[in-house]
Amino acid sequence: MPTAVIPFRLGPKRAGVDHYVLVRRRRKSSLKWRYCQMTHLSLKMAVDRRFVLRGALAAIGAAVSGCTNETVEHFSERSSPYSSAPSAAGETSSQAFKMKFAPHYGMFTNLAGSDYIDQMTFAAEEGFRAWEDNILHWRSEAQQAKIAEVLRRNAMELGVFIAADLTLKPGLYLTAGDPEAREYFLTSIKETLPVVSRFGSKWVTILLGDRHPSLPRQYQMVNIINALRRAADIVEPAGVTMAIEPVNSLVQRPTIFLDSVRDAFLLCQAVNRPSWKILFDIYHHQIMNGNILGDVNHTWEQIAYFQVADYPGRNEPTTGEINYANVFQHLQAKGYRGIVGMEHGVNGAGPDGERALIEAYRYCDRFLR
Repeated sequence: MPTAVIPFRLGPKRAGVDHYVLVRRRRKSSLKWRYCQMTHLSLKMAVDRRFVLRGALAAIGAAVSGCTNETVEHFSERSSPYSSAPSAAGETSSQAFKMKFAPHYGMFTNLAGSDYIDQMTFAAEEGFRAWEDNILHWRSEAQQAKIAEVLRRNAMELGVFIAADLTLKPGLYLTAGDPEAREYFLTSIKETLPVVSRFGSKWVTILLGDRHPSLPRQYQMVNIINALRRAADIVEPAGVTMAIEPVNSLVQRPTIFLDSVRDAFLLCQAVNRPSWKILFDIYHHQIMNGNILGDVNHTWEQIAYFQVADYPGRNEPTTGEINYANVFQHLQAKGYRGIVGMEHGVNGAGPDGERALIEAYRYCDRFLR
C-alpha cells in the first residue's frame, strides 16, 4: 500500500535524526510516525556560517538530505505539482522574470557546470535579473571583479551579502554588551565598506548572534539597540542599508537571539535610523510565526529585502506548504520592486531537478503583472 507524507507538523527529535513527520497510508485512516531528516540549505551551510571559515566554500550549492530506512517518502523527493506546468502562451524560457528573483552559486551545477561565472551567465540567460552571494565579502578582489563584470554585462542586480555575523563567534555576546563582541561587530561592518563601494551595494545582511544564557532579554535588547546605533554612524555615509535577519530557533539555530520578524521590527523602530531595516526571510517566519501576509503588512515600513524557501525541506517554491504564488502577488501589490533572494536548495536531483526549480519560479511569476 503506498504511503504519502502529510506535512502536518514536526514531531520531537530522536537520536541521529532532526525531526520526524506524520504520514498517512492511502485509503486508510491510521496514522504513524515516520522518521525523516530535514534537508539542510547549502549556501548558509544550515545557517551555521562557521562552515564558511572551515574551508566549506567548495561545498556551496550541495544540499545535504536523507531519510532513515523507515521513511517511505522524503519531502525533498516529492515532485512539485507545478514543476512541469506548461508555459504561458508566448512565454520563452529566456524571458525576463517580472520579479527580481536572485539565485546563487550552486543552483545550476548540472545545467551550467561548476564554474561560478558560467552559472551566473546561465542564470541571466534564463531570465533571472539578480544574483545573491552571501559570502561575497570573503571572496578575493579578483573574483569580485569578475562577478561585477558579469553583473554589468547582463544588467543584473546584486542582492545581499553578509557584512557581520556574530554566529561565527560563539561565546561572544553582542547581546550582553561585550566590548570584544561589539568591536568584532563594528570592525566587520567597516571591512565590508570597500566591497559595498565596489558593487554599489544597497543592502548587506547582519546576524546578531546568540542570546545570552542568563541575562534578561530586555537588557539584551537594549545592548543590541546601542550597538546598532553605533553601526549606523559607520554605514550611513556610504548609503547602504543593514538588513537584520531573524533566523528560526526551532529548526536551524536554537540559541539564536533574533528569531522573530516582530522583534526585528521592534529593534528597527527603537534604533530609528534609516540604515537599519529587516531582511524578511519567509522560510524562517513560516516556522516561527506563520501569518506571513499579516506580518508583512504590520512590519512593511521596516522591510528592506525578502528571501524565500519553501517549508518543509528548504527548497524552491511549490515543494512545500507555502503559497508563494499568492505571497509574490501580495508583495507586488504592496509595491515591492526589490530583490527576492532564493536562499534554498534544489528539490530534485540532476538537470531535471534544476530545470524544475526554474519552472517553479516561472509558475509563480505568471501570476505577476
